[in-house]
Amino acid sequence: MPETLLKIGRHCRLVTAALIAGPWPGRDLSDVEARLAAQPAARQALIVTGVLGLLAALSFFAGQFGLIGLAVFWLAVILIVA
Repeated sequence: MPETLLKIGRHCRLVTAALIAGPWPGRDLSDVEARLAAQPAARQALIVTGVLGLLAALSFFAGQFGLIGLAVFWLAVILIVA
């Protein structure tokens, strides 16, 4: 069970790093991930929770506009990460 939680945590941190690195000019995923990994565990958890919480809140907001809103939301996420 703890191995599964560690794996989920690593994936969440990677998604967070990708979402932060996307709109940040001059930084790539490896830079942001290294900076995030260098933070203390409590701060990492706060950053990951904040970014993924904001992503969830924005998805709920986009859902208020139906399928078109969700399509625009996912397109924006894909463009940020890519």
